Amino acid sequence: MPLDGAARAALIALIENSAKQAVLEGSGMPKPPSLASAAETQYVPPTEALLQGARVNNPVRTVLELRPRAAVTLEGSVSVADAAKRMAAANADAALVLGDEDRVAGIFTDRDLASRVLGAGLDPRRTKISAIMTENPRCVMDDEPALTAVMLMVDGRFRHLPVVDSTESVVGLLDVAKCLHDAISHLELRNLAGGQRTAGELLRATAPPDSTVLADATVVAAAKQAASRKGGAALVVRSEGGGAPRVGGIVTPKDFLNRVVAVGLAAARTRVGDIMTPSPACIKESATLLHALHLLQGSGFRNLPVVSEAGEPLGVLDVLAVVEGALEAASSTDAPPTPARRPLAHSAVGDYAPASE
Repeated sequence: MPLDGAARAALIALIENSAKQAVLEGSGMPKPPSLASAAETQYVPPTEALLQGARVNNPVRTVLELRPRAAVTLEGSVSVADAAKRMAAANADAALVLGDEDRVAGIFTDRDLASRVLGAGLDPRRTKISAIMTENPRCVMDDEPALTAVMLMVDGRFRHLPVVDSTESVVGLLDVAKCLHDAISHLELRNLAGGQRTAGELLRATAPPDSTVLADATVVAAAKQAASRKGGAALVVRSEGGGAPRVGGIVTPKDFLNRVVAVGLAAARTRVGDIMTPSPACIKESATLLHALHLLQGSGFRNLPVVSEAGEPLGVLDVLAVVEGALEAASSTDAPPTPARRPLAHSAVGDYAPASE
């Protein structure tokens, strides 16, 4: 879902404020031109005018200084199974597909694996990457301001951005988590109210209602459920002695990639309980989004289970939702309160096995 005008205004304000802060710090950069007129228009995809404005503003860090990781690169003729093996070996959840002259032709992610392959009932060994990749993904230049990458990712809901140089050669692949430092610093230094929005408030506003899966469900069933949630993570709920439900584990698209397809397991015969991450770290619904951002940055997590004050599971927030929610709320703090969310219904679960490494 693209950002509304208020959220785009917040992002543009971040870019402007970054340049103003640099002036105060003695960088000698000129005061940037106002971008207010762009924020007042109806939503359009990020335009070259906005990106040129970000270049003029020249915030301190560039995309290259975010240290995008070396990209796993593939040919379109590679099977999904082989791609998963290469991605797992590199501990990567996304890969770039190269076309003519080694230019970026597509991107393939663990979410594509979950929703477009396993969730669609396709055989990873017989499905080519070219059939399910996202073609012609948006790229970012390595000398762009870091906040331009933040804007592109949140605006387009991208979790990964290919980074290229002036010749369109691949430099690397930027993960949204690499932008957490910039999002946190701007929320803190500018004392933006979006950081004080709570995880519970964001969850009630954005999370799908069904984010649980049974431990004895098959990976195929879980992937189909993930496809209905646009590829997101799910909680495995347990109960101790018939008591209140608790978070027993979490299963993500990366688990499908690393612990099922990459090692050649049959998704139709593999249980979620055998490949989930047990007892994940959780945050309470009263935790602020700024706290959530710090936790995501420090832990390397991409998903945060949210629980009630009593410890009952409520849902899952992913890193992009937290960044987007914090920046969006920074521009609007007087929204009416959202009614309390009921804990997720209890699900019977089976025995748990430690997740394979």
